[in-house]
Amino acid sequence: MDSELRLQLLRALVRDRQFLKSSWRDVDPTTFAEKEERTIAKAALGFWEKYESPIGPMLRSAIDEEISKNGMAVKTKQKLKDLVNLIQAQKLEPVSLLALQDRIKSLKHNSFYETALDEIITAHEAHEFNVEMLREIIEKAAIELQTGKVEARDYLDQLENRITRRNHWDELKKYPMLLIDPLDEKVRSIGRGHIGLLLAPYSSGKGLALAYIATAYAMQGLKVLFITLEDPLDQVEDRLDASLTGLPLSRLQQLPNRLRKRFRRIKKQMRGRIHIVDGTEGGWTLSQIEKLWEQERQAGFVADVIIIDYDDEIECEKQFKGESARRMEFAWVYRRMRRMAAKLDVILWTAAQASRGAEGKRIVTGKDTAEDISKVRKVTFAIGIGGDPREENTKTLYVIRHRLDRSRFAVDIKTNFRCGLFYDREATLAAKRRPRRPAS
Repeated sequence: MDSELRLQLLRALVRDRQFLKSSWRDVDPTTFAEKEERTIAKAALGFWEKYESPIGPMLRSAIDEEISKNGMAVKTKQKLKDLVNLIQAQKLEPVSLLALQDRIKSLKHNSFYETALDEIITAHEAHEFNVEMLREIIEKAAIELQTGKVEARDYLDQLENRITRRNHWDELKKYPMLLIDPLDEKVRSIGRGHIGLLLAPYSSGKGLALAYIATAYAMQGLKVLFITLEDPLDQVEDRLDASLTGLPLSRLQQLPNRLRKRFRRIKKQMRGRIHIVDGTEGGWTLSQIEKLWEQERQAGFVADVIIIDYDDEIECEKQFKGESARRMEFAWVYRRMRRMAAKLDVILWTAAQASRGAEGKRIVTGKDTAEDISKVRKVTFAIGIGGDPREENTKTLYVIRHRLDRSRFAVDIKTNFRCGLFYDREATLAAKRRPRRPAS
């Protein structure tokens, strides 16, 4: 491997969850030319094997521990620290994930061919080559050169590994909160590889809810790729501006200085964690969304969360005919969406339209799905958004389905659509403190 490839590979081992998930077994630390590179590769691979998480920002402390444990020369220590700084630097431009995977497999195969050929030639020259040796090489090739290998674990022998992995979990990192107190108090949200769905009638706040979820994740340090397929880009940006600064949507134009001041403070805290893509021109498929994620990744923005606003605008790549064509399209889209979330190892949220019968209902359930109720069965977490027409600023969130926690309960929250707030925390907590009126 040349120096540039080795550097890109080390960067992927340290920081790239998707690369580690697919290719960590294909990387042999001994193939790195420099001792410092081998040290970092071993640390990154060992951390992933133990905790199923990239070593990331913990690399520096792991290397410091390695230095103190194995007394190294001053020059080696400095080279190791310089290499860590280079790998962690944002200026290192990432290459295509697929290209890196293919290159590693190609190098592994070439290395195997050369080693096997050397063994055959050496044995032949020593008159020791025989059928048994050829059979061993062929059997080894079947294992080493296999592509698309599926890992099967011995469940009963892996208990200690699972305990170690869970001890390393930060529950909030694995299952980030939605920052909606009444909901977070009762259930945990979803993690990587899972899909969340908001189900609501027309003009009930689906777009605001997705915008709020985007800001909630960004506040917790996650990178969010927000794809708007229905509402214009400027409308989504206005919602985010109002939601983050607490200024009324209608007064953003009248209060530019206050907006700048508040936004400057928010920007420091969030450091470019939300990228918005305008897909309102139509024609967006899940394959295009996957390519977009990879494009952003190559530009240095590795999204942890994908939010699609909303499901009805996703083009189905497979054609169906007959009366049930639309229902079958939704079933295909949600099945494909689930696979995409697992493949990219991201949290995915979208929204769906409820039926006309759900308008004005306080509790919106799976039966209120407009086109296909099976979409609720295909997601991990589905929330119905209902409300009382007599209380404009009150919304009821009903947990229709939660595969990882309890389901079929409702919580009330206060909203402030005027300020672009799907969840008004202060108003919700104030309403909770208010004594309930005795039943008449």
